[in-house]
Amino acid sequence: MRRNMIILLSVIVLIGGVVLNSAKLFKKKHKGIAITLSDSIDTDDWYDQNLPKIKDIGGELQVVTAVTVQDKNDSSPLNDPKIRSKFERLFSKSKQYGVKVTIIKPHIMLPDFRDSFDRGTYAPKDINLFFNQWRDIILYYASVSAKNDVPILSITCETLILTQSTYIPQWKKIIDEVKSKYPELKLTMAFQKNELDREIRNHENGLNSISTSLDYISLNAYPIVNRLNKDNKVEVNDNLFAKTPGSYGFVESIQKANKYFHKEILITETGATPRSDTSKNYIRPINLDTTKPLDHVDQNQWVRIVLPIFLQMKEVEGVYIWHVNSPFQFLDSPTAVTIKELYRKY
Repeated sequence: MRRNMIILLSVIVLIGGVVLNSAKLFKKKHKGIAITLSDSIDTDDWYDQNLPKIKDIGGELQVVTAVTVQDKNDSSPLNDPKIRSKFERLFSKSKQYGVKVTIIKPHIMLPDFRDSFDRGTYAPKDINLFFNQWRDIILYYASVSAKNDVPILSITCETLILTQSTYIPQWKKIIDEVKSKYPELKLTMAFQKNELDREIRNHENGLNSISTSLDYISLNAYPIVNRLNKDNKVEVNDNLFAKTPGSYGFVESIQKANKYFHKEILITETGATPRSDTSKNYIRPINLDTTKPLDHVDQNQWVRIVLPIFLQMKEVEGVYIWHVNSPFQFLDSPTAVTIKELYRKY
């Protein structure tokens, strides 16, 4: 009898392990598209025209909001004064069309939604004032996320100076307060490539990293890629990336971060502009040269290389394409067809 019980328990444990591993293997990834709640999209017409296209692609929504500062040393970030009404329209329309919002990501910007501001240089003069005001802003977004069943909140984006280890105590206070009020909400930070590499080096050198306090580690990834030829296969490695910023390749950084911090990775931004320069044997993700054709050729090939690499990585929990608006626009182009194809394939 005892022997039979032992055998039965062993079988149950074995089956349980197989089920858990299978669930992890087939866990659905987040596959999304970024929109920014600028004034120009805050109309029923915009949502009526674009949400059906996003749904057809199979994309969830990453919603970017504006928190403005006057300059790189301004310590008083201000939330978009229209944000509440914008959220009302967003969630009403997203429910109408069945397109789920899965991440909210506030961006520090200059006034008038100038997102060209280099957040990596943002260094508030009064750090205590900044974190006090940022706490209130993040708690607001956390409440909106919880109310509308948005599972993920990014609590900062590409603020290279503010995510140094010296500011971990201030971030921990915000994270702990959000978690105490909204325990189901998952928190992340959208890192630049150099920022993520610094997190990895900190760990390797025995220093503290804010990544240990997050639910997901997120990366905004804009690699320069080599052009495909008939012999190229898109495999999970850094071989197709031409020039990589930082200490490690993109794939290597993602794998190291997952290994060191035991957190899954979100690619919170990845995308390319639709202008082409076929004179080069590589494709830059951002080409703003107006003398080049607006033909989506390079954008399409860039997506065909980058998206499969990230989607095939077991460490990556989700990918969000940047962006529906100019200068990255892709919704009415062959690139949208490619994204739809790849989102269905992986």
